[in-house]
Amino acid sequence: MLENVELVNNCAYEPVELSSFTADVNKNSAVLNWSTSSERNNSGFDIERSEINGQWSKIGFVHGNVNSSSMNYYLFADRNLNSGKYKYRLKQIDY
Repeated sequence: MLENVELVNNCAYEPVELSSFTADVNKNSAVLNWSTSSERNNSGFDIERSEINGQWSKIGFVHGNVNSSSMNYYLFADRNLNSGKYKYRLKQIDY
C-alpha cells in the first residue's frame, strides 16, 4: 500500500515545473508517473523510497529532457515489493 508521494526541491530557482506526480499499485509493484511542463538544465530524477523506518534510499534514476518548454511524461516501476507501506519522492538533478 502506498502512503504518499512528495517532491523535494531545495534549489533557489525552479529548474523543473512539475505538473503531476502520482503512484498506482499493481499487485506487488508501485508505478510512479509524473509530468513536467518545463525543464531547464535537467539531467534527470533520482527516485527515492522510504519504508516505515523513515530512511530514504535511492532506488533508480530517470533521465530528464535537459531544456524543454513542452510537456514531458515520465514513468518508473518499483517491482517485487513486499507487503507494507512505502513513501516515494523525486529528487531533481541539474547538469
